[in-house]
Amino acid sequence: RAQGNLEGAIQDFDQAIKINPQFAQALVDRGIAYANKGETDRAIADYDQAILLNPRDAVPHPHCAVRAGLSRPCSLVLGLSWP
Repeated sequence: RAQGNLEGAIQDFDQAIKINPQFAQALVDRGIAYANKGETDRAIADYDQAILLNPRDAVPHPHCAVRAGLSRPCSLVLGLSWP
């Protein structure tokens, strides 16, 4: 998709997640797209789901924490261990 087409990107990530609900990176990327649209709650929900699927993956933690205004990784808020 062309850069800046957030709706199109979200649709692509929706399709990828529909095909493979365990695709944590698609959740992270869709969360970033939501965050760029200003849909913080949806972004955080995607980051949280990605963290639950793969708690040891460091990628979603900073995105989630920054968007949620947290001073610690979201996994710690969710009660999960973090590397």
